[in-house]
Amino acid sequence: MAEPVMVSADSRHDGDLVSRNEPIIVGDRAIVEGEISSRNGGIQLGIEVVAGDLDSRNGSVTVAQGGRVGSIESRNGSVNLGAGTTAADVSTRNGAIVIAAGGQVDSAETRNGAIELGQGASVSAGIVTRNGAIAVASEARVGASISSRNGSVTVLESAEVGGAIETRNGEIHLSGARVVEHLRSRYGDIRVRDGSEVGGDVIIEVIDQDSSWSPLSGHEYSDAGSIWIGPGSTVNGDVIIRLDADYNAEAPELHVAEGAAVHGKVEVDQRVMTNIEGRVDGGVERTEP
Repeated sequence: MAEPVMVSADSRHDGDLVSRNEPIIVGDRAIVEGEISSRNGGIQLGIEVVAGDLDSRNGSVTVAQGGRVGSIESRNGSVNLGAGTTAADVSTRNGAIVIAAGGQVDSAETRNGAIELGQGASVSAGIVTRNGAIAVASEARVGASISSRNGSVTVLESAEVGGAIETRNGEIHLSGARVVEHLRSRYGDIRVRDGSEVGGDVIIEVIDQDSSWSPLSGHEYSDAGSIWIGPGSTVNGDVIIRLDADYNAEAPELHVAEGAAVHGKVEVDQRVMTNIEGRVDGGVERTEP
């Protein structure tokens, strides 16, 4: 096909749109009563477009502001959703997901790509990445848990995560945010700052009990990471750092600043360096490897 597959602005298309080698372009305020599928070409929807599921291989997907679509799947291409756009499940492989301010999706998952939520955006379920960072802007909301492997997680002011945050080989940064459940990292710093609140425990754990999370026998460990609880921030559970008996990398640090509060206990390996100036209701316990 010499030209892109086109749907004019303010028009209606009944049925699916399919392209094998050319991009698909849908004009502003158009309605597509079916799925949109493209191979070797991107999908571009104008403002306030209504459509079914979107599926792209070897091309990016762009939905301009105010769009309403079904599920979105992209392989070898990014997904960009404009302000106020709504979609069902969004997934990519080898591409990022960007959800602009006020956008709403059911879930977001990438492999080899980052995920970014704009101000006031929301994900009803959880967020999962492998080999990509996650950034949650102010006033955004994630309804369930966030999981990242080989990528950091940042959650900003007045944003909320309705589940837990877990990372492997990635840092966790909260700045004025609220997380309903726990924070857990293996090989990554955890920073809880600027009046953030964590509903459960804050945990760094490097234990050689699961080959998917720990070095092979005889290999050197990476640095486990450290924990900072800043002024005005609250942890409603425990703060825990557990290390394998053979752990041989840099000793982690724990800092609980003046004005911070841990309503549970602090339980840390005896090799951990501690600086506790804030409140710890449950006391401090040092454990043997």
